[in-house]
Amino acid sequence: MIGYDQIRVTSPYRMKRIDHVEITWKPGEHGRMKLRGIVDDADHVGAVLEASLKDEIQVVENGEDGEEPIFKGLITDVQAVFTHGVYTLEIEAMAGSYLLDVRRKRRSFQQADMDYPALIAAILADYPGHDVICEAGAGVPIGAPVIQYDETDWELLKRLASRFHTVLISDIWSVQPKFSFGIPKLKSRTLPSDTSYKAFKDLLAYQKAGGSEAGLHDTDFFGYEFESGSRYAIGEELRFKDKPMRVSEASGRMEAGQLKYTYRLSRLEGMYQPSLHNDKLTGISLEGKVLDVKGELVKLHLTIDKEQPKASAHWFAFAPPTGNAMYCMPKAGTDASLYLPDDSCSNAKVLDCVRKNGDSCAKTGNPSNRYFGTEHGSEVELTPTAVNVAGGSKEPLKLSFDDASGVTITSHKKLTLNAGEDISLYTPKRIVIKATSQLMAKKLAAQSGFAIEGEYHFLSENVLAEGRDQTAYPPYNDEPQKGTPPPPPPPPPEKKFSWGKLLGNVVGALAIVAVVAVVAAVTVATLGAGTVVIAAVAAGAVAAGTAAVAAKAISDISRGEVSDFGDYAADAFRESVIGAVSGAVFGPLGAGAPILGKMVVGGVSGAAESIVSQLTDGDPGFSWGQVLFTAGVGFGTAGLLDAKIAQKTIGEYISQGATKIAPKWIADGFGKIGEGFGKFVGNLNDWGTSLGKGYMKETQQFAQSIAGSVTGALNKSVNRLTKDIADLGQMGKELGRKIQNSVQMPRFGYELAFDGPPLPANQIGNHFGKSVTNSANVLQSSSKAVTRTVGGGGTGGAGNGKRLELSDFTKQVMETKPKNSPVPKKWYDKGGTISIDENGTWTYTNKEGISVSYPNGYPDFSPFYHPTIEPVKIKVASPKNNKKDFENANLEAGLTKDSDPPVPSKNEPPEGYTWHHHEDGETMVLVDSDIHDEFKHRGGQSNVNGKNKKSEE
Repeated sequence: MIGYDQIRVTSPYRMKRIDHVEITWKPGEHGRMKLRGIVDDADHVGAVLEASLKDEIQVVENGEDGEEPIFKGLITDVQAVFTHGVYTLEIEAMAGSYLLDVRRKRRSFQQADMDYPALIAAILADYPGHDVICEAGAGVPIGAPVIQYDETDWELLKRLASRFHTVLISDIWSVQPKFSFGIPKLKSRTLPSDTSYKAFKDLLAYQKAGGSEAGLHDTDFFGYEFESGSRYAIGEELRFKDKPMRVSEASGRMEAGQLKYTYRLSRLEGMYQPSLHNDKLTGISLEGKVLDVKGELVKLHLTIDKEQPKASAHWFAFAPPTGNAMYCMPKAGTDASLYLPDDSCSNAKVLDCVRKNGDSCAKTGNPSNRYFGTEHGSEVELTPTAVNVAGGSKEPLKLSFDDASGVTITSHKKLTLNAGEDISLYTPKRIVIKATSQLMAKKLAAQSGFAIEGEYHFLSENVLAEGRDQTAYPPYNDEPQKGTPPPPPPPPPEKKFSWGKLLGNVVGALAIVAVVAVVAAVTVATLGAGTVVIAAVAAGAVAAGTAAVAAKAISDISRGEVSDFGDYAADAFRESVIGAVSGAVFGPLGAGAPILGKMVVGGVSGAAESIVSQLTDGDPGFSWGQVLFTAGVGFGTAGLLDAKIAQKTIGEYISQGATKIAPKWIADGFGKIGEGFGKFVGNLNDWGTSLGKGYMKETQQFAQSIAGSVTGALNKSVNRLTKDIADLGQMGKELGRKIQNSVQMPRFGYELAFDGPPLPANQIGNHFGKSVTNSANVLQSSSKAVTRTVGGGGTGGAGNGKRLELSDFTKQVMETKPKNSPVPKKWYDKGGTISIDENGTWTYTNKEGISVSYPNGYPDFSPFYHPTIEPVKIKVASPKNNKKDFENANLEAGLTKDSDPPVPSKNEPPEGYTWHHHEDGETMVLVDSDIHDEFKHRGGQSNVNGKNKKSEE
């Protein structure tokens, strides 16, 4: 057995002696330890103040073979207890695996062909120092996506392990997240046959596991329980009574000064874990964006994931609500909904697309009208009075069934009716057939028919002409006759080549090249690009644009005719933009490279420009020879990509000379485009990052304030500690209100795992601020008690007087009660207490441990002042007018709707605070409103305007 003298504890707290140790270790749970030790009087408060979530504790045994670990983990709770004049420190700790069980998350793992060790590694990627032994699932693919929904990582891993009917075993000798996925295979030992034991059969576990229907037998749940001074690990094999058994549970405790272990032995089959499920996943729909479509399969990027590579996304089946009638597959980039019938995700289906433009789409304004359309413009419209089918062409192509106008068929080309038998047209009135040039009716199987084209033409073997008046005409030969062709037109007059027009076109086009280069360079510079990139963009624009203008001019000279300026401007603009983009992509690659490397980059850039230029020309022909030619030119002119050359030559040209010859309308237009584009990108950047930066900055500053206050607390005087903690509480409350009222919380992929139900993300800030404030108020009260215990001084907070019982409030004691302060009986009924020190100062303490003293009969609210707003002096209104006093106090303190903190209106204090009338009758102090309301009192208002029967304010 191990005695107290053999146990050594390593922790951040100084303990004189250990008097209790208790260890619990079960499958599927984190190893736990409770330890109690005696500390010096001066250390108990410091231990509680210094407690941190990162504090580690280690308990070891000093044996003959050296130190052997008993437990190692992270401290989760620290309490200082005072009993019969002795201070003890009670510590609770958990194994490092509990770090996996803190935060609830939402995310998905869609790569269905990865095995379970790979999935576990992906889950644990955010935990440095983690380690896992995979005893189950190696080489077994997960088969279907795994979705983590409002689960901690530990809960998800337990659910995955239950698929193999096994458990997780935490490592109680590590502060890092270490565990075994399945029952570990450890060494085998034999338990002495004379060991005292207790036999059991866990029939309840047998029934929960599924009984015989799961292929189990009740003897599988037979086992032993025994005590021993030796240490065994869960999963270790012990042979007892000629039976191979496994250690399934372990616990330890101090009895009579000795550490005793209690073990539970079970059959391996009896450590059966029934399947676990996440009921929150059953029946929910998750939104996502379509990544790809193949047949009737869809890949989604779910909104719960920060990123989702297309290659590892799962192909989900698409099942529209309409069944097999009238549906189209969604397109990449559209929003869709993934339905999960159960938590296995093997039957997940994409049901429909999620409309995001319902408020801006005119066709969805009336729910009675329904549309089925494609991205090509084809559409079926179903309204209460009509059915309209429209084609996607620009010309009218439509079939309409309208109650008001009947059936209408509209076509911009032929309208053909084909039937195997008859085509019949019946009407009680008339049939109207209209045509612009000709109406023809012809029988296909015979030379028979008629045509109406300004006159009537009939064709048949037998034509009968009947009428009242008949006129006969002689036959007329209407065959075409050979005629004489007209003389050719005279040749057009020869045009004289205009060198002035050519020069004007070249100068104007080069001005456009210069402006494009300036706009491109300024835009990328605004976005934060480096010198090399800016120069490369400008060089690419100027080089490509100048080459295009030169080529156009050479072409005009060779054919002897000058093109319009519009052709020059279009070529200059297009090629300059292409050159700028190519310079941005390839230009930086040539910076600092040897000449051969620059030539290669120049060739690649030239080829890219040629391809883009040909594709944007609109010419159906495409020449790879032109691509190779342009690449060769780029290869030979590699110097243009050199940042040094570009910066000195082309950069100076742009900044000094080119813009001077640009027409004002061109410069103004491109200047506005560049300015607008820069602002647009800047707005996107601000929109995308300001929220996160602001939130993280405030959180970081607040965390640093906490760390600085706590770390430096022991090195400062007790009075300074009191003020720091009070200020810390006010800072927390201010930050909580700011987060709740002024900042839209980001949509986290998880929520904090509190002891109660999950807290909505938009309430975390308020909850956090209030929690810090309450904690700081309690610590402030405790620090006040220390102040008085160590050396006295100060009036706020908890006094060191005797705590009174209700029977102690005699008539003589009540005569010293501060005016308007709470009545003792009502205060005690609410869980509060009252003490009176040797100076006769009353101190009220509420049930949360927050205290306010009343020196000289007036409340001391100084620990609860606003941390940044100093007291101000005003003339108190008479008769009583609090709104007027608040307005004057706000004015003196400089508080407005736009200040920090803001006020709701000019005669109202900031949210969460109120203006307190100091007893001097002229000072106004901004005090926590909850404290001000709870601790009733007499103040400056009563002194100025007489007795206040209810209480001040």
